[in-house]
Amino acid sequence: MKEQDTVLARVAALKAMPTPKLKEQWRALFETAPPPYNRRFLESRLAYRIQELAYGGLKPETVRRCRTRFMRSAASSRSWIVKVGLMPICSAYSRRSRAPIP
Repeated sequence: MKEQDTVLARVAALKAMPTPKLKEQWRALFETAPPPYNRRFLESRLAYRIQELAYGGLKPETVRRCRTRFMRSAASSRSWIVKVGLMPICSAYSRRSRAPIP
């Protein structure tokens, strides 16, 4: 079986996993406690992490570009708090509520 088939099978299996198993997977892959978000969030982040570990993460150039765009965007919105050195992912919820990014 190819590595790609194994990764695909692991990602596909997430849909059928009960939430406690997803949280167990989170602990194994991220080495932290799972966040208190909904199942959909856990599935999507776990799927990304499985692929990231198998195929590698983003190229340094892509990370640099994302940070630059984020910093420009955050600078134009005074109501948001920006952590320098980190690029928080802005969820639709944060944008709608205009809650500051922790």
